[in-house]
Amino acid sequence: MAVLSTNAPTSSIRASVAAFFTSFARAIESQRAHAALNALSDRELADIGMTRGDIPARVAEVLNRN
Repeated sequence: MAVLSTNAPTSSIRASVAAFFTSFARAIESQRAHAALNALSDRELADIGMTRGDIPARVAEVLNRN
């Protein structure tokens, strides 16, 4: 009978899994924010002080705060 042994620390694996899910959640949040802002008319964007060209930078700015 063979014994399987690993030397990988479980905390490192947990950290990697947690980082993956955090990154995945952030990507979904970014996509939703882009979609919501792109759904606004140019007039609505202007009302909140934005243009379509501002969307990527503003989304990144807001997500990086959290």
